[in-house]
Amino acid sequence: MHPAFNPVSKPANPPPEYSRPGIPENPRSRGHSPALDARGRPQQQDAGTGDQQSDAQRSQQGDGSGTQTIEGFTPEQIREAIAHKVEQDARKAALPASPDKYEVKLPADFKSPEGVTFEFDQRSPEFQRFRQLAHARGVDQETFSDMLGVYAATQIGQHQQLAQARGAELAKLGSAAQNRIDAIGTWMRARIGNKGDLIVAQLKNYPVASMVEAFEGIMQQFSGQGGADYSQSGRQQQETTGKIPGYENMSFLQKRAAQDAAAARGGRGR
Repeated sequence: MHPAFNPVSKPANPPPEYSRPGIPENPRSRGHSPALDARGRPQQQDAGTGDQQSDAQRSQQGDGSGTQTIEGFTPEQIREAIAHKVEQDARKAALPASPDKYEVKLPADFKSPEGVTFEFDQRSPEFQRFRQLAHARGVDQETFSDMLGVYAATQIGQHQQLAQARGAELAKLGSAAQNRIDAIGTWMRARIGNKGDLIVAQLKNYPVASMVEAFEGIMQQFSGQGGADYSQSGRQQQETTGKIPGYENMSFLQKRAAQDAAAARGGRGR
């Protein structure tokens, strides 16, 4: 008998199909993986993107001279920015801790006119606000002193101008200028009391020749109505009828006051 034939049975170790001579390889026998294929292919990049990356890399790496650069700025601009930052940091470090820590001193090269000294009123509200503003704006001590020097020089200049103007007006009134102003003060106090003190103080501190002469004219008008005659020069006084006790021993100002008082009472004097 012949052995039973089994059509499903195959040889024990059949050779691989792709190894048979003359038979082409079956791609299905190896399988297919898109991810594996992608890894096997060389990567491609967009030409424009590559150029941009190259430019950025060149900007970060430098210009070939060994100097680090930043895109859009030249090496010189970068150095200037760094120097400015260093300067600002140093100035901030020199800033006083609080506004009241500023030293009130003038610059070392400040020179005031001979015989003139200038002092700051540190308690004034204006000076306190100046300190606060300087600290808020980041002003260092050196700059603070420079600003004080500018202010002091301005104030000294203004005082000198006022002194020159005062001297010129007093010169117009002659050598007896101060006596003429004092006589006006005595006369005003005799007439209106202390209400004229402000006017007298103004005449003494900031005399104006024409104003002094105007007051002398008013005094002369009043004297003509019942008091002693008074000339515009303020240096001559005429005798009048009547008696004022102790008149001969009085000073010039005392005589004027006594005459004005007598004129206010309706008498004449001396």
